[in-house]
Amino acid sequence: YALRVNITVALLLMTKNTSFYYVNNSSNGSNAEFNWDFSIQGYILAASYLGNCLTQLPSGLLARRFGGKNVFGVGILVYSLLSLLNPFLSHHSVYLLIISRFIQGAFEGFTYPTVLEMWSKWAPQQEKTFLVSISFAGTGIGNVFGLIFSGIVAKYLGWQAVFYLTGGISSLWCIVWFIIISDTPESHPSINHSELSYIQENIERNLKQRPIPWINLLTSLPFWAIVIIHFSCDWGTITWMTELPSFMETIYAFDYEISAFLAALPSAAFSVGSFTMGKLADIIRTRYNVSTTIVRKLFCTGGLFLQMVCLVAGCVWFKPEYSIVIFVLVLSFNGMSWSNISVNPIDLSPENAAVMMGISNCIANFGGMISPALTGIILNNVSSWINCWKIIIYINIAINVIGGFIYIILGSGENQDFEKEQTCGEKPQKAK
Repeated sequence: YALRVNITVALLLMTKNTSFYYVNNSSNGSNAEFNWDFSIQGYILAASYLGNCLTQLPSGLLARRFGGKNVFGVGILVYSLLSLLNPFLSHHSVYLLIISRFIQGAFEGFTYPTVLEMWSKWAPQQEKTFLVSISFAGTGIGNVFGLIFSGIVAKYLGWQAVFYLTGGISSLWCIVWFIIISDTPESHPSINHSELSYIQENIERNLKQRPIPWINLLTSLPFWAIVIIHFSCDWGTITWMTELPSFMETIYAFDYEISAFLAALPSAAFSVGSFTMGKLADIIRTRYNVSTTIVRKLFCTGGLFLQMVCLVAGCVWFKPEYSIVIFVLVLSFNGMSWSNISVNPIDLSPENAAVMMGISNCIANFGGMISPALTGIILNNVSSWINCWKIIIYINIAINVIGGFIYIILGSGENQDFEKEQTCGEKPQKAK
């Protein structure tokens, strides 16, 4: 995620005095290195989400076939190496930059399904929400690091260094990943016997991989409930993680370094909300014996509806100190929803979780593709900046309402018929 958001900070400096520096609602078009308006910038930001959509399902199938370690590692490595080329491509053509961002997004699409595939083999039933939410809390942590780090680097070393350093650090990280990570507990070289036994006793999976039950999966209403609420949750996450630096500058005329720092605070709140609510969900399920379905509905929809309350407050109080607090709350409640949405495919079907996440994240990322482009169009065509952002907030609220109510009606946390049919007549075995 640090690789994803580095461009949101770099764009502020690349287009300085063109489209992100406002005084009395007017823009100054001089001294900009790149004369890109809001629409062009929206297309740059949206390109990676389009690429991301196209590889979600294929990466889930690859992870299911070959394991998550190598698929995930290759995706991040290529993403990192392409980041190093962005300054060169930017100077030659904006269209080359858009193509690069599209390809980066395609390889980033390897991540979510492969992570869920790995957790389906590693996470004991009573800890799965917390463990999955910790890994996905990295989205917020990556945003925090990416925004703050990119803001500091851009100020002292220039916007080009933002891509060089984030791409270089991530490439080195990939080497560590390939060395220390294992696809399964049984293949890990240093796991101790007690830990391995604990995992094996608390996780069920079939040792022989079976065909994907496509018809049962694609006609499952609880699965489509996940897809819809995932789309709703991601719309808010992507909108505000991507656009907050722009919001801070257009509304409050903060410079890019301060905007990047303030935009990082809600991302930190997302991570905290994700792993704390993930842990709380597991405590409620195991200690108080509350059904998984009730817990999932409470946390998934509760997070969305609490976001709506905060967003309505944001429309009423457009002041810097209020806005920062409001968006911290919005992203923390978003993390509350995401901590349970992300693990829900494992609830329904551990064996097919990677494929389900691939489909779900593919559709959810269409929101990531549409949101930056739509934001750019709104900012270009509405005269008042405050009215622009209110329109964007109202859209977010409407999507939350739709997604939340559909999940309340159709959502589930129980193992579904297509999984049971798949195992009919075949007793699940403990991993050996």
